[in-house]
Amino acid sequence: MRAPESVLKPRILVYGFEAFLDYPDNITQKIVQALQIKNAFANVFYKVLAVDFEADIFSGPVEQIQPQLVLGMGQYPRGTKIRIERKAYNWQRDKIRLDTHNGPIDPNGPAQTVPNWSIAPNAMSWRSYNAGRYVCNYSMYQMCQLSQQHRFRYAFLHIPRDMDLQQAVGFIENCLVHEGASPHESLTQLS
Repeated sequence: MRAPESVLKPRILVYGFEAFLDYPDNITQKIVQALQIKNAFANVFYKVLAVDFEADIFSGPVEQIQPQLVLGMGQYPRGTKIRIERKAYNWQRDKIRLDTHNGPIDPNGPAQTVPNWSIAPNAMSWRSYNAGRYVCNYSMYQMCQLSQQHRFRYAFLHIPRDMDLQQAVGFIENCLVHEGASPHESLTQLS
């Protein structure tokens, strides 16, 4: 007997971040909230994370949800296209606490890591090889390490702060559907 279709679909974790520094809001938090309100996918879990250099902020949701795929998102202040980040560096720089959290993320870790889920760029996006040194890079480095330990696929996107919210949500939904996000049964019955 074949397992129900929903059982075969991967567990997907999508995370964004809270507002930080002098920004009154964060587009990635808005994207996560919009996806939660739509509640379109049965196998996708959403988290809005604190902007901090704490490993358990990232390992906690992984251990709780045990995903097969993780899509992280961070906000960046300029640009009009989504950046598909392809490299995380073993270096952190705390813009608030200059005396702490400056230096290697993992003194024994590799100098750089590469996400193992490669999202193809389109007219709305491009590949980037520099996620900075702030919490986005920190989360990428941590998640790349966790993806090896827990055997999940991982990608990270930088979303322009002023991007149209519906366009950004549509881009994320397309990424999720392409990787096996499953519409709720009630939604498929309505179509």
